[in-house]
Amino acid sequence: KENAKNSLTGKYADVAFAFNRHISKKQKKFAKTLERGAKRQEKQIKKKLKKLNKRIEEISKLEK
Repeated sequence: KENAKNSLTGKYADVAFAFNRHISKKQKKFAKTLERGAKRQEKQIKKKLKKLNKRIEEISKLEK
């Protein structure tokens, strides 16, 4: 979660203010949407990595 926030603050200036109390609801909503998107991407990447690792293991077993 923290990584997502950090990576997003670099990309989008609005996100940096999302965790500040004196910010409009619109900006907070935008930041939350971005954070949710980042989490979703993270999950997808993890799934792809798992699949790749399984494939690599299967191939290495076949070669032996």
